[in-house]
Amino acid sequence: MDQYERMYSSYVRHRAAVPPGRLVEVGFAQLEADPVAALERVYTAFGWSDRWEAVAPLFADYSSSLADFKKNHFNGLQPEAEAVVRRRWAPSFAEFGYT
Repeated sequence: MDQYERMYSSYVRHRAAVPPGRLVEVGFAQLEADPVAALERVYTAFGWSDRWEAVAPLFADYSSSLADFKKNHFNGLQPEAEAVVRRRWAPSFAEFGYT
């Protein structure tokens, strides 16, 4: 838990120093829902639209190859442990819109 707190607090503090046009944030939910669209957004944001047409079919094929992929089942945390996580990670939950 400490590592997560250090990593994300450092990221949030320092991301403003990244020059405009050099950072794209993609949420896991976006990537999971439509990986090809998420990657297109990255390519567009970085000004690589001219390359997108060439690589889009490759990403689409790879994404299609994962159609039968089954995510691991997660049973959830005990209520006490979940409360600790929610309390300690509340700043990043708020920053990134996690629930």
